[in-house]
Amino acid sequence: MKRFRKMMWICLIVCLFSAQLVYASTSYTSAKTWSLTAGSGFSTMTTSGNRLSSTKTTDQPDWRVYTVAKTMVTSPKAKLVNSEGDPRSDTLTTAGTGNSVSSTANTGVKGYYEYLSVKPSALQVGTDTIKLKFKNY
Repeated sequence: MKRFRKMMWICLIVCLFSAQLVYASTSYTSAKTWSLTAGSGFSTMTTSGNRLSSTKTTDQPDWRVYTVAKTMVTSPKAKLVNSEGDPRSDTLTTAGTGNSVSSTANTGVKGYYEYLSVKPSALQVGTDTIKLKFKNY
């Protein structure tokens, strides 16, 4: 009976640890800000001069973009690209502040980095900023 209890505790601990690993592998990236000017194309470069990236951790095609804040009225487009700038997902229209959108069209390869690329809406006027974070699975 003691051996059975010991095995149950070990199984419980392993299950909880595994759940934490799965959660950590599917959590959002840190949020980054883009400055978007009307008429410009897709850009992976944020206002701080770096790119927002995440390693694809599974073979699932899911990905999600969360809008932290934005100054524009319109909603920019976003997609995932590889290090060469080649598309690895479909293009999504970002959501309003505090909301997210998702897709099941991530064609990236497990174990490789993917970068968020953002483009202003065709209806955007002037220059505005948007702060986004994403997660891929």
